[in-house]
Amino acid sequence: MIETETILICAGLGLFLMMVPVIYRIIKGPTAIDRIVAVNVIGTKTAVLLIIIGALFDNVSMFVDCLLYTSDAADERSSVDLGGRRII
Repeated sequence: MIETETILICAGLGLFLMMVPVIYRIIKGPTAIDRIVAVNVIGTKTAVLLIIIGALFDNVSMFVDCLLYTSDAADERSSVDLGGRRII
């Protein structure tokens, strides 16, 4: 039977390999909208990779890092809102 560790490693590598064509789209374009969407895709895949790495190493703080990463990306200011508290 396949171990959970092997599945997580394969999922992480597969996700990383899917980023390669997106990097090409960031460089070549052809339009600014294509580049913006490609950068957004990289950000989303980065958040998923943080979750996979956290599950792989049984590290709960990686999930917190992922939440901070995604909430910071959605926040228009230089601080993050966590349930009424602001982290600067």
